[in-house]
Amino acid sequence: MKCDHPTQSAIRQIEQALQARCAWDWPATKEQTMIGWWIVVAAQTPEERDQAVDRRAAVLANWEVGPGGIEWLHQLVKAGSAIQLSFSGYPNRYTAKASDVLPLLADGPPAHRGPAHHWR
Repeated sequence: MKCDHPTQSAIRQIEQALQARCAWDWPATKEQTMIGWWIVVAAQTPEERDQAVDRRAAVLANWEVGPGGIEWLHQLVKAGSAIQLSFSGYPNRYTAKASDVLPLLADGPPAHRGPAHHWR
């Protein structure tokens, strides 16, 4: 599958949108229970991500959501705009073109019904 890498301009626009809209205070406790998903959007193919030494460098966005917070990914798969590569629970892995994903993140994480999300 061909990777559709975002342009530097698109990455800067997303980073600016994230910084402007997404300042959160994190809980002070180290012990946290997660019922839901931690979503990471990275500008890498799955193969590049697996081989990367510094995986954080390619991360465009990441956030936590409740159980219903991956419905937008299911909709992308249903529309043929994403492929689910693994679904064993951890990790669930999807791949999609940046042109299909980045517009959905321009105003923050996709809306869902469920607990509040933490956008980083």
